[in-house]
Amino acid sequence: MGARKQHSAGKSQSSVVYSAPKKSSKKVSKIEKERLDLLISHSNSIIFECKSKGLIDFHPDMITICSNRVTITYRSLLSSFEYPIPLENLVGARITNGLFYSSLYINTFGYDTPKPLTKLKRRDARLARRYILALVECKKNGVDLTKYSLKQMREKLKDLGEVHHDSKMRMDL
Repeated sequence: MGARKQHSAGKSQSSVVYSAPKKSSKKVSKIEKERLDLLISHSNSIIFECKSKGLIDFHPDMITICSNRVTITYRSLLSSFEYPIPLENLVGARITNGLFYSSLYINTFGYDTPKPLTKLKRRDARLARRYILALVECKKNGVDLTKYSLKQMREKLKDLGEVHHDSKMRMDL
C-alpha cells in the first residue's frame, strides 16, 4: 500500500519509494465510536482466569478467557510465551481428570492447537471448559455479548456451557 517502483531508462536497477497513506476524509460516526469503545471495554474484561497449581511450580501456566479471545500463557524460568486464540478459531475444549489435577485441552480450527494446560484444579478446569464452550456457541449463533455486564455475562455463559449428565440416559441398540 503506498509503495511504487521507479524504473530509470537504460538502467537495470530499481528503487522503491514509499509514500505515506492518504488520510481519509470520512468522519467516524458517533455510533461507530460508541460501539468501538464498548468493544474495547468488553475485550479488556476478564471473564475467567486460572493458573496451574503444581506442588513445586514457581512458574505456573495460565489461561485468561475474555469475551473475544482465550489467551494461554506458558511460563518457564527465564521466559514466558503468550498464545492468544481468537474465538473464531476455537472449536471446543475438553478436560481429563487425574488423581490430583486436571488437564484442559483446547481444540482449534485453522490455528495451531495449543499444548494442554496441566496441573489445574478440577473446579478451575471445569469452569474454563464451560466458559469456552459457551463462548463458542455464542459466536456460532451470533450472540452479541456486549449488551451484558461482566457479572451477567459470567452467569449466562456458566449456564450455557454447563455439561449435563443424565443418569437415566440409556442407549437404544
